[in-house]
Amino acid sequence: MQDRPEILIPDLTFLLLVSPEIAYERIDKRGQRTEKFEQLDFMRKLDEQYRKATKIDEAREEAKRFYGKVIQIDANEPQKRVSLDIRLEFIPFYKDWEKVNSQK
Repeated sequence: MQDRPEILIPDLTFLLLVSPEIAYERIDKRGQRTEKFEQLDFMRKLDEQYRKATKIDEAREEAKRFYGKVIQIDANEPQKRVSLDIRLEFIPFYKDWEKVNSQK
């Protein structure tokens, strides 16, 4: 049970994992000016931190109290594949969620 009801906790979070190099290529293809957070060095550091946090959270069941269920998606794949992977994970989750919440 949540200790602080004023803090909303998601039922489900998708963590889209993409290598910094692939992300940078995609940004570069846009042909627009990049921001600080779109620089390759910064993206590598950020990616490392997200992956560390994910490993820590996988080992700690109590992390779900703060983040809800986290599903990792391989976002190195083409956009259509990533979209399909998200749907394939979301549909069964939603069906279960709907059953539980329809009984309230």
